[in-house]
Amino acid sequence: MPSVVRSTFVLGAFAFAAATATACGDKVTVTQPPKDSSVSLVVVSPPGPIAMKIGDKVTFTATVTGGPDLTNRAVTWKSSATAIATVDNNGVVTAVSGGTASIIATSVQNTGVSGAAVVTVGASVPATITIASVNQTTCSFFGNCSSVPANIAAIMGQIDVTLNVDPGTQTLTGVDLILNCSGTGNSGTDTVVASQNIGSDKAPIAAEAASAPVQLSFNTANFNATSGAVAFKNGNCVLKGRARTAAGTQSGSNTETLTLVNPDVIVGTMASTKQALNPTTGLNWHGGDVTVTATPVFFTPGRSAASMVFTFEGATATATGAGTQSVTFLDTNNPASTSPLNIDGITDGFADEELGVTTVDNSGNNFFNPSGFPIVTAASFLANPAAGGTPPFGGTNPFRLDTQRPASGTFALASNADQGTSVNGYVGAAFRFAADSAAGYRGPDQIAGNRTRNLDHNGVDNVGVVFQQGTTNTGTWTAVTNTANLAETATASTFTL
Repeated sequence: MPSVVRSTFVLGAFAFAAATATACGDKVTVTQPPKDSSVSLVVVSPPGPIAMKIGDKVTFTATVTGGPDLTNRAVTWKSSATAIATVDNNGVVTAVSGGTASIIATSVQNTGVSGAAVVTVGASVPATITIASVNQTTCSFFGNCSSVPANIAAIMGQIDVTLNVDPGTQTLTGVDLILNCSGTGNSGTDTVVASQNIGSDKAPIAAEAASAPVQLSFNTANFNATSGAVAFKNGNCVLKGRARTAAGTQSGSNTETLTLVNPDVIVGTMASTKQALNPTTGLNWHGGDVTVTATPVFFTPGRSAASMVFTFEGATATATGAGTQSVTFLDTNNPASTSPLNIDGITDGFADEELGVTTVDNSGNNFFNPSGFPIVTAASFLANPAAGGTPPFGGTNPFRLDTQRPASGTFALASNADQGTSVNGYVGAAFRFAADSAAGYRGPDQIAGNRTRNLDHNGVDNVGVVFQQGTTNTGTWTAVTNTANLAETATASTFTL
């Protein structure tokens, strides 16, 4: 039995040792497959051929394909003929001149692999622009305007010019209308007077759309509202069109000679420091100081203003110098004022008819508006210079002036039919005590009739009425608002009311 035990022990120990030796002594090496970052193909899109006009821009993209481990898919760009088309680092191609060029994208990872697309640039055909018609904008007295064929020998105000544009092979970006006026007071150089932007380098308009007629308008009577300086003096001018393209500008192939004959004019405004509404008539009135501003606008070559004489409601002032001039006529609230500009104490429903403005030019000649109005609005003149413009006030909208104090004096209560008083001035319970100008009392300036009497000479009609009573005209006065305020006596008594 003991021999059996010993044999088993030896065998077990041997097996353990063998297993240990195998685990500790063996080494295993694992080999990874090689990485594939090769470049197999570069494709340029759009593939071409691409037709372009000079100045056009097209953006190309490049797709780089290769092994599964390829990470660098960048490309460099170049053109086979930079005189025909150029390309930047972002693949943006610009057409330069007529011909064919290849746009090449080369892999940065493997410069031996490239892709390309072809662009064909049409031969350069310049844009052409011609004047198709010149119309004149005319307006009626009621403001209705229409465009009719212009008398190019006598142009006044706005003209409407139709241009026919053929872009050729150019990328059309805009059209300009140019006027060049010679003679005294004019520069004799090309001046852009109107423009229309048709497209841009990034989004050029199609040639078919660009061929449509383009109408541009401008006012030959434009002037600076502050200085009175005009854009163009009267005389001969040359009109032409100009096409703006991505490659530059092309002037029109034909011109039109015009003669400007805009009339000289005085434009201006009237303004007051106070305005009020007549609550009875609904009419607006002006009061306080009145400022008249006038600007002489001379289109006659060599003519300028030396001074201006303003007259208003009998007051006169002279302003020396060219450009805009202003005179303020004063509501002094003082009947004794000796100011030459004093307009106090006046109620005039048509005060604009009392305004006069005379310009003395640099030759010593007096100038008045040909329309007969002392001043006209700038907008009305620009709309229709031939009619001479319209004044800022007049017609159904006169300048109503009221700088007059209410009439002084006392109300006549006796025989006042508006309030039903007796010949002796008896005030009964129905007598109306009112603190408004519509109470119906006849005052010193109105002695008959059954109408509202407000003592303000038919002006703003905003005069208050206050009643007071006393025992004598020189005694103490107290306010009265109804008959209960009057003292009662046992006998008939007379009070001053």
